[in-house]
Amino acid sequence: MVLLAMAALGVDGANAYLQRWRAQNAADAAALAGARSVALGESRSAVEATIQELTRANQASLLSWAYTDDGRGVVVEVSRRFPTYFAGIIGYPEVTVAAEAAARTGPVVAADNLLPMTVNCMQELVFGQEYLLWDREGEGPGVFGWLDWNGGSRGNNELVDNIENPANSGRWEIGDQIPAGPGVQNSSGVRNALRNWIDRPVTIPLYSQVTGNGANARYEVCGFAEFVITDFNFQGRDKWVRGRFQRALQPGKGSTDPSAPDYGLQAVFLDR
Repeated sequence: MVLLAMAALGVDGANAYLQRWRAQNAADAAALAGARSVALGESRSAVEATIQELTRANQASLLSWAYTDDGRGVVVEVSRRFPTYFAGIIGYPEVTVAAEAAARTGPVVAADNLLPMTVNCMQELVFGQEYLLWDREGEGPGVFGWLDWNGGSRGNNELVDNIENPANSGRWEIGDQIPAGPGVQNSSGVRNALRNWIDRPVTIPLYSQVTGNGANARYEVCGFAEFVITDFNFQGRDKWVRGRFQRALQPGKGSTDPSAPDYGLQAVFLDR
């Protein structure tokens, strides 16, 4: 009996550690998935369904979950039941382990892979509503301007390249001053480059104020948003870009600040 007890302690103890690790993985995955649903503005039932799905996919059972951080995150507790090898002889044929994880979401305060256009952030955005930018009637979140990432010559060819390759933007943070780009630039190259983004989501910086003028103009970043261009017109007197803002998640672990303004682009990460 002593040898069996020692075997149970060694073999089943190691197995319990492994099962505890698997339960923690299940809790982490469920919490992250739940926080993603929260970030996308889904209902409570949809959040719970997502948490349940990830819990089951990792072969665990959901014990409980709840919102945290004033509804910006979730905490999840799961359990995992497994048979023992030797401990059954001493009265423990099965053992249950539990694990807890919390994940939350917050507005991003830094982003890269940006389209070189910016929109004023002073008006509250309505997600899913179409806006007409450059609209002379002011029916939108402010007129937009082109951006020039390096503050150089601001030529047409550079603008086309920056539209076609958002990775050119580098990484910018709230409070940074981004150099203004060229004027309207309604060349065929700009139109063709922009046409490739029709109905595709892109990330753009938003600005709170413009400092300087002309070649020295700078846009002060106040946040980031995901924008879907649906149409544009660069011909004639009334030029415009039409599109809608939507909620989205920044890939990977982004820099967030719960106190930052929320323009729909969020990052999700494990809190504990």
